[in-house]
Amino acid sequence: MTHSRSLLVRSAALAGVTALAFASLAGCSGSDGAADSGANASAQTDAGAEGDLGGIISAEEVKDLMDNGEDFVLLDVRSPEEFAAQHIDGAENLNVEDITADTAAQAIGSTDAKVVLYCRSGHRAGIAMQALLGLGYTDVASMGAISDWPYGYVEG
Repeated sequence: MTHSRSLLVRSAALAGVTALAFASLAGCSGSDGAADSGANASAQTDAGAEGDLGGIISAEEVKDLMDNGEDFVLLDVRSPEEFAAQHIDGAENLNVEDITADTAAQAIGSTDAKVVLYCRSGHRAGIAMQALLGLGYTDVASMGAISDWPYGYVEG
């Protein structure tokens, strides 16, 4: 089991690096929020909120999902210690290193559920996105970094 989990994480890491490289080329840096608004926001909407595989979704779009009572799972893929210190209200914690078919099913449920991921910098969210897509989840998007969330946190 440890070997298969390690293999899954390594495979997901390689796929995540590829996805992150593509996202960087597409202008998804997550560090200059003001510079990324406008034209990039519509690209993020098209990729993330409409159920496309492996999309990007902005914090504003996630907030809209929350405010509109949309049914989705917000997953913080950082360590349990990072999650306990600070997280977005309503988020579930599933450490990227612990993603398996069983843990994903427990945290998310249906493979058709809308899933939004975030972590500290966006890197682990990309890895987690690829792992979930590899497990058959069909509506997964990355919000990137928790620092992109301007709406406050639950502090531990």
